[in-house]
Amino acid sequence: MTKKTRDLRRQLRKAVMDHVSDSFLETNVPLLVLIEAAKNGNEKEVKEYAQVFREHANKLIE
Repeated sequence: MTKKTRDLRRQLRKAVMDHVSDSFLETNVPLLVLIEAAKNGNEKEVKEYAQVFREHANKLIE
């Protein structure tokens, strides 16, 4: 039982670290692609990347 608990804790720590790294590493990428689409005048991409940026920003707030 103790071994299973340790394994679960290890897996939980790994999952938390993966989540944190996904959230905070290269946080500017969604903004950079949004800016690039706007510079190119591509309205469709701006709308798509704006949604990606909003989702990413909301994830950072959580």
